[in-house]
Amino acid sequence: MNRPIDTKDCTTTRQRSTGIDNILRDPFALATILASAFAWLITFLSSAISAAQHDTNPYPNYCWFSVIFMFCLIVGIFMVLVSDTIPTYYVATVGFLSAGLILTSSSVNDLIYTSNGAKEVAAAGFTSLSILSIIWIFYFSSPV
Repeated sequence: MNRPIDTKDCTTTRQRSTGIDNILRDPFALATILASAFAWLITFLSSAISAAQHDTNPYPNYCWFSVIFMFCLIVGIFMVLVSDTIPTYYVATVGFLSAGLILTSSSVNDLIYTSNGAKEVAAAGFTSLSILSIIWIFYFSSPV
């Protein structure tokens, strides 16, 4: 009953590579990371300008929380993609993206209906971050 082990039937796990090459070789990851960094930068700068202006309607505090949360989320997604640990962290990533989508959508709702140009630009940045969050939710929650 001792039969030889057939190595063709054994499943092999691939070695995970860590490095920036994981993003550079994936056009989708590269495009969405760059787009999110650009959208976040627009949102941050326009939020800072809007907060510095003396307006009768001040810049909402929770919008700042949304800006910081999205920064941490973009860095986290960058780290997940660089370390090639999507199968390990996809559930947490989708959960955080869902929270980010709610935060950015609420920020858009509060900032879009104003005559202040800086707040409208911040709303446009939050809209871009919302769209990217939806795209990432589909990407990370899709079966491998």
